[in-house]
Amino acid sequence: MTPGSSAPTPQPQATNLKTATALLQLALQLHHLRSTADVLDGRSLTLDDDGYMLTPNSVHEPGPCAVSVAFPDGVGIGAVFETLGFPFQHPSLEHAVTIVAKAKMELETARAEAQRLLDAFVGEFATAA
Repeated sequence: MTPGSSAPTPQPQATNLKTATALLQLALQLHHLRSTADVLDGRSLTLDDDGYMLTPNSVHEPGPCAVSVAFPDGVGIGAVFETLGFPFQHPSLEHAVTIVAKAKMELETARAEAQRLLDAFVGEFATAA
């Protein structure tokens, strides 16, 4: 609440559920990693159509739309949490999720169109046979 007001103070909101989920995934991975390390040495921040992940990742390989950047040596997990804030948000990270989601949709649309064209080509032989 704001001082002198009974109305609750509005909280910043992630732009959409996909973005909020991606940032929460990152926060969960950082929290899990913090139990064994204080710094992100040798790790990269990777975004694919499933969201953010710290790589290398033994459970999930990045997808075809993935982008990645290595953290500089010595970057602390706490510093990343401070930059994300609470609720977890960052304009650059939020915008990146939107871009990758759009790329995935465009890829799916392009694949469907290419499939249609291949089907039409092969279909010509079915009617000729």
